[in-house]
Amino acid sequence: MTLPSPQRRRDLTIQIIVVVIVLAIAAGACYLWVIGRKPSNGHSVTYKVDGSASVAVVTYIQADGAATKPEDVRVPWRKKLTIPSGTIVILTVGNPTQIGDITCSILLDGAAWKQESASAPADKASCAGIVP
Repeated sequence: MTLPSPQRRRDLTIQIIVVVIVLAIAAGACYLWVIGRKPSNGHSVTYKVDGSASVAVVTYIQADGAATKPEDVRVPWRKKLTIPSGTIVILTVGNPTQIGDITCSILLDGAAWKQESASAPADKASCAGIVP
């Protein structure tokens, strides 16, 4: 059995060093990517009420998952919350005067997500979803 020449051993050593450096750089980049990502504290959820009705009665799910008590609001109305992923969100809108139309909308991270409308004589609309 013959040993590789000194030149061949030097070439193999350089190749091994290059491979180890490339792997170390790749591992470091992956580590920085993982620790550099911010954990998700939830999503921005905006509840909206619009329409030609002047007042509405709203109930909605809060950030802790609990429903609010019915609340009288003037139309248009909005409420912005940070809601954890996996939370069921519901906005229910009532039109107590049964005059005009009413629309409930839920925006997710500022983009339209869920929407439902009701026109008189219908007196309520409801929007719901699960925050991804």
